[in-house]
Amino acid sequence: MAGSGDDEAFGLALDGLQDDVDGITKDLRELAGEVAKLEAKIRAEPVPGRTWNWKEFNEDQRAVALTELREWMRTTLVRYPEVFGRLRQCWPEHPYAVDSLTAAYRTWTLAMGANANAEQFAYWLNKWLPALDGQLRESLAECGTGRHISEDIDVSRIG
Repeated sequence: MAGSGDDEAFGLALDGLQDDVDGITKDLRELAGEVAKLEAKIRAEPVPGRTWNWKEFNEDQRAVALTELREWMRTTLVRYPEVFGRLRQCWPEHPYAVDSLTAAYRTWTLAMGANANAEQFAYWLNKWLPALDGQLRESLAECGTGRHISEDIDVSRIG
């Protein structure tokens, strides 16, 4: 009879080990899911400090960059009403406007960075903000008429 008690203890030990394995398997699946989410987030975000090249972005990267750019526009560009007032709802449809806003945002980020000084911000205010004003004026000038400049560009002359 001693054998049956050993078999029972062995069976209980195996059941306990199986529960441990099942728990570890569940934890590994959850961890793999979290790693996949982090990987997707890393791949979706633009590379910090690098110039944004909208043509190189995939859809996820473009969405993340547009969200970041819009947030900057809502929180910072709004402080400059003359420039902010030039924006139209359709600005994302104008590559020149998007590039201009991107350049202003990225240079502002550098001017306000941890290693920046007051002179860099003053330079941004005097150089890049007026440049953005002119670029938005030019790129969005036809929007009130319902015409988008980017729709009218004839690329066939390039060859």
